[in-house]
Amino acid sequence: MSLGLTTVKIQLNSSFCGISVNNLQLPESCFLLAIVRMNHIILASAEPEIWCGDDLLAVALNLGQLPALNIILKQTHPIYYSFNECFLNHSTYLTGRLINSCYKDLSK
Repeated sequence: MSLGLTTVKIQLNSSFCGISVNNLQLPESCFLLAIVRMNHIILASAEPEIWCGDDLLAVALNLGQLPALNIILKQTHPIYYSFNECFLNHSTYLTGRLINSCYKDLSK
């Protein structure tokens, strides 16, 4: 059995921002092991919510599933961009930091 290990950085337009890891639908024989957030490892068994900037650590028990795993974890949705306004749900631009359902303001 050959394993495939991968990490994926979660971007602002990731389809997984704001969802719990137990809601991920991964290919057969593929599993999320942990989230690396701000130099801390959060095990997937703790069922954390995925945030922008997180690194997802995942394993494919069959090396042939690794490309499919990477494609799924890198899924994004389009974001309309404007210099004058932000159209992300529940977002505001405060003191130079974007705060929305994906990015958590850790200064509070």
